[in-house]
Amino acid sequence: MDKYEVRRQQMLILVEKYADGIQAKFAQLVDLHPATISHLLLPPDAPGKRPITERKVEHIENKLSLAPGWFDEPLQKDFVRWPFVSVEFNQFLKLADADKEELETLMRMKINRQQTKKK
Repeated sequence: MDKYEVRRQQMLILVEKYADGIQAKFAQLVDLHPATISHLLLPPDAPGKRPITERKVEHIENKLSLAPGWFDEPLQKDFVRWPFVSVEFNQFLKLADADKEELETLMRMKINRQQTKKK
């Protein structure tokens, strides 16, 4: 399977996960024309098939806050969606290490507090 087919399979997973399998809904979510999504998702030998280029990969990864390179990883049948709405994954990656540690500490404190309440 070449990299473009892996990317097509990954996008099919994203369309299912983020848009209930509806290509037009996914197109709106990632700010692309529905026909573009349709052409990208066509089977490899279909007329009108377009490859999912580096530019499209970067665009969709940014729109969905996916880790850079996500499309080219082994097929992601189950993946965890970035949980934050107002902070994109790429923004988080640009933080200084000390800031990332501070956020992790805060999250750990919140989780510990929640677990203590359950007991």
